[in-house]
Amino acid sequence: MTKVELLIEEIEALQPYLDEEVGESGDEVIERMRRLQSYLSRTGAIWVEGKVLLRARRSTEIANTILDVARENFLSKALQNALLESVCLKEEELVDKAERANRTCYHQLDSLRSILSYEKTDLQLNKTGY
Repeated sequence: MTKVELLIEEIEALQPYLDEEVGESGDEVIERMRRLQSYLSRTGAIWVEGKVLLRARRSTEIANTILDVARENFLSKALQNALLESVCLKEEELVDKAERANRTCYHQLDSLRSILSYEKTDLQLNKTGY
């Protein structure tokens, strides 16, 4: 299994957690926030790693394939770009999935902060805490 495939598998393993609904208790919200913070960090690292792998693959493919073909026959820039994208499908998938997972973590954390703030205000108003 390639590095790209391993990273895609790791991102796909996170997705079910990101799809779960959040409970209503403050403890559940806090626990989810803690977990999402680590996922945010990891997906960010995978996103960057995916971009590096994608750039490396593009560079290799340009050197090995597109330039060889371009020397023999004229290829338009659009066709060269299409060829390049077609040989980097797995790397593109990794970058896209990592970026989406990272943004999902970020937005969920933002939403959870709002829920936690609401719960805190509710407790203060009802004088059942704080």
